[in-house]
Amino acid sequence: MAISHTSLTTHSAPFTLTAGRYGVSFTGGTLTRGIDNVELQGLINGNWTSSLNPPIRFDGSSGVGATKATGMLAAGYYRWLVPTGHTFSAVINSL
Repeated sequence: MAISHTSLTTHSAPFTLTAGRYGVSFTGGTLTRGIDNVELQGLINGNWTSSLNPPIRFDGSSGVGATKATGMLAAGYYRWLVPTGHTFSAVINSL
């Protein structure tokens, strides 16, 4: 299973993931090194939260092609939050 997001400029539309571990790859964007973070958020108790453990974040220092493995994610709804004025593309693959 692969979920792709291309040229996001704000938060993505919500998408679902089944419980499991994932590899998340930063495939392009205009993020500023060390300042702006794109973050994967989960919908928990009706609120979008950044408290995933471990957090999945990318910034300009991550570099295109950077891949991060997630811890175990619960089944549910997720979205990307992209800082204003930037673009972000990513692919999520099950491990």
